[in-house]
Amino acid sequence: MSVSRKNIAIIGSGTAGLASAIQLHNNRHQVTLFERFEEPQAIGAGILLQPSGLYVLKSIGLLDQIRSVGSQIDAVRGFNQYGKTVMDLWYRDFKRYLYGVGIHRGQLFQILFNHAKEIGVNIVLGVEVEELSQLSKGHELIANGQKYSFDAIILSDGARSKTRRFLRVKQQAFEYPWGALWKIVEKRPEVNMHELQHCFYKTKKLVGVLPTGIHPQSGEQCVSFYDGIEMNQLDKWYSQTDLTNWQNSLAKLWPVTKNLVTQINSHEDMIAASYVNVSMKRWNDRNLVCIGDAAHGTNPQLGQGANLALFDSWELVHQLELHDSIETAFDEYSKIRMSSLKYYQYTSRFLTLFFQSNYSLLGTLRDTGLPMAQNVKFTYRELLATICGVKGGWIGRLPADKTREVLRGLKD
Repeated sequence: MSVSRKNIAIIGSGTAGLASAIQLHNNRHQVTLFERFEEPQAIGAGILLQPSGLYVLKSIGLLDQIRSVGSQIDAVRGFNQYGKTVMDLWYRDFKRYLYGVGIHRGQLFQILFNHAKEIGVNIVLGVEVEELSQLSKGHELIANGQKYSFDAIILSDGARSKTRRFLRVKQQAFEYPWGALWKIVEKRPEVNMHELQHCFYKTKKLVGVLPTGIHPQSGEQCVSFYDGIEMNQLDKWYSQTDLTNWQNSLAKLWPVTKNLVTQINSHEDMIAASYVNVSMKRWNDRNLVCIGDAAHGTNPQLGQGANLALFDSWELVHQLELHDSIETAFDEYSKIRMSSLKYYQYTSRFLTLFFQSNYSLLGTLRDTGLPMAQNVKFTYRELLATICGVKGGWIGRLPADKTREVLRGLKD
């Protein structure tokens, strides 16, 4: 079947929006990307790109660039306050050639943004979308007082989306009670640059170190350091915490951080990150569709945000190539992504209680149960499938053909 080329608007230039714009443009659709900032830039610490996300980046020809400025991550590991290994997940145990990539969020954004501009995607900056309304065919978009008409509109303006409300779909969003303080710091010799590592103290403290590749400003290798915090304690931390005591307590809990926290000279050096849980009954309404964090934002417990966004874009574009009807394509997209996205959302929310909560007993259960689960071949592989991004639901993977495509796509 011959599929007609469409005139498609994308709202938001985050990971999902830019990846969608690039792939749609490559498939000869007419694409206009609207961004409300005059000079968009990625805000946030380092992120971990998993095999599912790396596969999408490879499919659009950007994997080599990503690897050149990122750090190859071979394992995800965690230790409790006594130094006991609680989490010990190695990509090679799932498939010997798999890996993750730790990267500065700004590097990922810049690579996607620059590539979109280079191939000719129409990017309109400094535009605030005010209204979306259904036409007899397609949608009308009003931005800065000007009207535009499109065959379809993709909403990808983040977890705190201002456009999600235009979908006539049951939805809710709430702030997580726990967030993080983070800073990108220079690497130190004691930091393993091929592992994402965490240290836990019961459920009250979660400290992490992620190798983050090349810093976009300094050009030097860097790491993301973060310390979990209950958001209702944030103001107190900034105004009352003795910085030296805080640094000493972290170094005592986890000596690896000693020469990282000494790079923090003031409270303002630490940037607060909060997270929003977004839940929707489905992600499409006629010729509107919501993807990425705007559709299913969650906390970063599983480190899947950017990967889910990238895979959203790949599946959405794939469905638009299979169906000439936009409504049918968007319906199929929602059906196909439903079980996988719900799995990652619910699993992330459930696991958060074992790592950041006021239930200390859950920390003890975590420290006992997680090592036991990793000693059972089946549960260990399910844990690996989860971090690799190929879980299709509570049982099983993504459809077999897609799982094979993702995993084999990284073999070279």
